[in-house]
Amino acid sequence: MSWIPDNIEKRDEIVSRMTEVFSTKPRDEWLQILKKADTCVSPVHNLAKVFSDPQVMHRQMIVEVNDPELGKVKQVGVLPKFSETPSSIRTLLPRHGEHTDKILRGLGYTVEQIEDFREGGVVK
Repeated sequence: MSWIPDNIEKRDEIVSRMTEVFSTKPRDEWLQILKKADTCVSPVHNLAKVFSDPQVMHRQMIVEVNDPELGKVKQVGVLPKFSETPSSIRTLLPRHGEHTDKILRGLGYTVEQIEDFREGGVVK
């Protein structure tokens, strides 16, 4: 960003000062102050709270989908949103390791090498 000096010492000084100032009030109090000042501001949530954020829910950034084995699971929704070309989730997120063989074969490894990786605990 152009308002941040290239000089790292100045940058550290600015971040330090901002941290000092913002630590004087709770987050929600700063949110109200900054909203009244007509700034673009929103809270930073922990992972548990992000799923209930009204904007996240309204924009369908996290959606529930039906997994044949696990039932309803949450996953990231389709981003970005286009009014004239809406989209939908067509496939579930891959399971851990689901594409390991395909990727390794695409990188030139043989079936035997991949099996050696598996036996050695390199991949699952």
